[in-house]
Amino acid sequence: MNDTDYQEIIVKEKDEEGNYVKVKRHFKKKSAWQKLSRAFNVDTSIVDRDLERTKTGRIKEAYYCVRATLPNGRSVESDALCSRSEKGKDKVSDHTIMSTAKTRATNRAIAELIGAGEVSAEEMSAERIVNQSKFLKEDNS
Repeated sequence: MNDTDYQEIIVKEKDEEGNYVKVKRHFKKKSAWQKLSRAFNVDTSIVDRDLERTKTGRIKEAYYCVRATLPNGRSVESDALCSRSEKGKDKVSDHTIMSTAKTRATNRAIAELIGAGEVSAEEMSAERIVNQSKFLKEDNS
């Protein structure tokens, strides 16, 4: 991997005194997760997909569940969603909503399977939308 596989994001974190300070963090982008997937010979497949549409037919929210599998048979399923209510997503194409949810689920599955234990840059760009999500409400998670 190289520098282009990482995205720098400024986040607010508490310091030792409990004050919020801005900190630069680096997160793996989709290209990094693809390279790790090839290095570990991980196979991914879509297990489930659900789309919520507006009254006019546009995609409001997309949910994906992706399975990542190693050659020895060990596998992990991870899910993710993307919603128009997220910051910066209100005017994007339907494809962007769908592909972002798929990328998030895929990256999560790969990370969990290989023990990376961190979220991707795509995850960091999302606002928390727990109370607004049809999919999370139904699931109570």
